[in-house]
Amino acid sequence: ACRDVRVIVELKVNDAAFGRLVVEQLRQADAIDRACVGGFPRAVLPLATVLFNLAQYLLMLVVFLPIMFLTFRAPSLLALALFPVVLALQVAFTIGVSLLLAASTTYFRDVRHFVEIALLMLFWTTPVVYPLSQVPGWLRVPILLSPMSPFILAYHAIFFDGQLPDASTWAVAGAYGLTALALGTVWFVSVEDDLSEYL
Repeated sequence: ACRDVRVIVELKVNDAAFGRLVVEQLRQADAIDRACVGGFPRAVLPLATVLFNLAQYLLMLVVFLPIMFLTFRAPSLLALALFPVVLALQVAFTIGVSLLLAASTTYFRDVRHFVEIALLMLFWTTPVVYPLSQVPGWLRVPILLSPMSPFILAYHAIFFDGQLPDASTWAVAGAYGLTALALGTVWFVSVEDDLSEYL
């Protein structure tokens, strides 16, 4: 039962971060191209998609977490206080990837199909439906370096182990989140004025 709860929570995290989010973001590429009247900030569209999915995820947590805490043991207050920090890093990562994909799809329409394949690979290389302890030693480093792994492992530590995420998890999550946000912002801003030419 506890394993089922873990899967449900983490599948929802992945869904909110990459599933519908990326698909919807790619479908809005034409809208981003056309948002050029009156200096309308084109970045609003990918950001709106991220924030919409984030709001849905938070509403799910309001209902789901109290049930989980009543059914299983609640994490320590210190560990629970770090949840918003992990979530903020994941949101930063998601925004960065969304900005990269929104701009890239404008130039390369086939990006959508590669993203669908990448999402499938991302799901199976993230320790969601299997514990990291069952991964063979030679595969652990690639699994740990999978983009969603540090966030999922941090959620594991906080909600299911009642512990603080270890330093390596923080380091990788921070590096992914901040690097993706910086690269996505720079790339989107650098091509924003040219988007309308690629309708």
